[in-house]
Amino acid sequence: MKKKSSLLAILFAIIAFVGCKKEVEDPELYTDPSTLVSVSQFGWLQFNDAAHALSIVNQLIKEDSVYEANNDSWMGAIDTSLTQGQIDSIFAYNNYQPDYTYLSFENSHSGFVSLRQQYDYLQDVYLSNQPTTSIPDVMPDHPLNYRGLNSILNSKGECQIGNYVFFTLSDGFCFFTHADSINSTSITALRSISPSDFASISISDSITSSTTLSSFNQEYTGGDVVYKIDPDSLGVFDEGAGAIYTSKRWWRIFYQDPGENCRYKDPQNDTYYINSQEYLEYNTVFKPTLLGHYSNAKIVHIENVNGNWKKTRAQIGVKTICPMIERDDDCDNGFILYRNIPRNCSNMYDPTCYRSSWSKKEGHTSHTSFRSNRVKIKNNTRYTAFYYNRSVFDTLYNVW
Repeated sequence: MKKKSSLLAILFAIIAFVGCKKEVEDPELYTDPSTLVSVSQFGWLQFNDAAHALSIVNQLIKEDSVYEANNDSWMGAIDTSLTQGQIDSIFAYNNYQPDYTYLSFENSHSGFVSLRQQYDYLQDVYLSNQPTTSIPDVMPDHPLNYRGLNSILNSKGECQIGNYVFFTLSDGFCFFTHADSINSTSITALRSISPSDFASISISDSITSSTTLSSFNQEYTGGDVVYKIDPDSLGVFDEGAGAIYTSKRWWRIFYQDPGENCRYKDPQNDTYYINSQEYLEYNTVFKPTLLGHYSNAKIVHIENVNGNWKKTRAQIGVKTICPMIERDDDCDNGFILYRNIPRNCSNMYDPTCYRSSWSKKEGHTSHTSFRSNRVKIKNNTRYTAFYYNRSVFDTLYNVW
C-alpha cells in the first residue's frame, strides 16, 4: 500500500478515531449456545438432524451480517492508500474483531476446534514459511472451508447429524458411519481412511445385517434432507472401524445424468496479482454438501509485510448470480430458479450492491433451500464478481 505524508496520516487518524468511532452492540447470538449443540468425546459437534445444523449455519450467517452492518459506516470512511499499520490502528480503536460471530459460537463449545480456526492457522503458517522472492502457491484449504459451514465442522471436517457421523477429507472425499460403531479404537482407523481404501467393494455391515452389493441400499434422513446411495456407487470399508458408507460420486446422491450442459458441482478459482508484493486469491463454487447444495465464494488479500507473507486487510467484496435448475428438469429448457447474493439488492444485477468489508478475507455461503442436493447449474450462467478497492477486478464464470 502507498504511504502518505505523516501530516495527512495523523489528520486521518484523528478524524477516524474521533469522528468515525461507533458504539457497536454485540450481536445477540444465542442465550446459551451450549444448550443447542453438544460436543462429542471425539471433538465434533452433534446436531439433532440436518435441519438443526442448517438452522445454526443460517443463524451464524445472519448474525455476522448484522455485526458487519453495524461497522459499515466507519469502515466506509477508510482511505485505501493508508498503510497496513494505520488501518490496523483504526480497527483496534473501533473494537472490531474479525469473525466475531463465528468465534463466539465456536468458543462456547469446550473441546471443539473449528475447521475455520484450523485452516486460518494452517494458512498463516504456510505463508510465513514462503520465500518473499516470488508469489506463493495457492494456500492449503478444505472444500468446506466457507463462512458458516466451517464453524460447525471440527478441525478435521467432521460433524454428527442425527445418528451418523460425517467425515469430509481435505481432498473432498466424503463418507459417513453410524455413531454406534465409533469408539476410542475405531476412530483412529476412521481418521486414517483414504479414497483408495474403498477400492475393494465388500460388505460386512455391523450396523444392520450382512448383505451383498447388488441388494444394498442405505438411506439417511435428516430434516428435509434425504441421502440415498445407489448400489452401483457404494463402497464399504470394514477393518475394525465398523460399516462406512460413501458415495463415489462425491455428494451426487439421488444421482442421475444432469445433462451435457449442466452440472451438480463446479468450482472455479484464480489469483490476481496487484503487484510483486501484493495479491488476491479467490474462488467460487456450486456444490452439494451434507446439508444440501450451497453457493459459495471467497476472496483473500495477501501481501509482503516486513519480509513475511501475511493475510492483511483490504477493501474486498463478492457478488454472485446463481441461476439453478431442478434436478429432474431438462437442462436446456428447465424452469430457472434465481438466487443472487447478497439477497437484499433491489436489482440483483446492480454491480454497486455486493457484500464487502475491510478484511483479510471476505465471502458468502448461501444454502439453495429449494431442493436439497437436487439442483444443478447450466454452463456459463452462474458467476461471481470479485471486488478490490470498490471496483470489480475479475469475474469467475462456472463454464466448462
